[in-house]
Amino acid sequence: FAGLPDNIRPGRYTLEEQSADIFGRWEHGSTAVRSIRIPPPLWLRWPFLLGYLLIMMAVVYLVIKLRERHLLEKELDMRNRLFSIISHDLRDPVSGSAFLSRQLLENLDRLSPEDLREGLTQLSQAAQGTSLLLENLLLWSLNQKGMLAPVMRSEDLASLAEEAIGVLPKGSLVTVDIPAGLTVRTDRNMLLTVLRNLLDNALKVSSKVELHARGTTLRITDEGPGLQEGETQFGHGLGLVITRELLDKMGATLRMQNRPRGGLEITIDL
Repeated sequence: FAGLPDNIRPGRYTLEEQSADIFGRWEHGSTAVRSIRIPPPLWLRWPFLLGYLLIMMAVVYLVIKLRERHLLEKELDMRNRLFSIISHDLRDPVSGSAFLSRQLLENLDRLSPEDLREGLTQLSQAAQGTSLLLENLLLWSLNQKGMLAPVMRSEDLASLAEEAIGVLPKGSLVTVDIPAGLTVRTDRNMLLTVLRNLLDNALKVSSKVELHARGTTLRITDEGPGLQEGETQFGHGLGLVITRELLDKMGATLRMQNRPRGGLEITIDL
């Protein structure tokens, strides 16, 4: 209908029509009443709204199912990695400790004090290694569940290094070069675990390990075999896995490269 506004709302309307002559004068008795209906636009009609609602319900259902599948796959992956870690990292030290303790008991009467002390030292070192593995396993499990968050504070780096070296096996030779009073912003417990893991890993392949620090950069060097051709990291156990995850939590990075004169250099940028 000509003359109706464009923004008229949908609904039923009653129109009164009246004709006029060529001079624009209304003609009496020419009034007519007409009822019209303005339909709503397509997107406001109930079939469209019903279809839209069904589509949205299907999308929500699909998103929920995909999320459930993702969580299930993540849980299965975590379980498989856990079994792999337990079989790889815990089996050898536990079986080694059991064998050594059995040998000590069976030969106790024939062992000299020096041999007994050596055997007990090895047993103590194995127990310390197992304790570190269990601590790593606990941290890794908490991190997988999203329950591990860093508490960043200013920490004295020399004190941290001394504490980390103090829990390593007795007789471990680690040369420390850290300026007195050097502090870094970090999570103390996380960095302690990182240092223990990396130093312990280095001491397994080298009798001489050095720890240097300048500013917010830490370097651990050893005289071991270093990285083989094609390798980007040394070690594949739980210790290295949790080390990288903890550093990532703190916003730090880790790099490994061979030294020109042999051995490995590990750089941590806090």
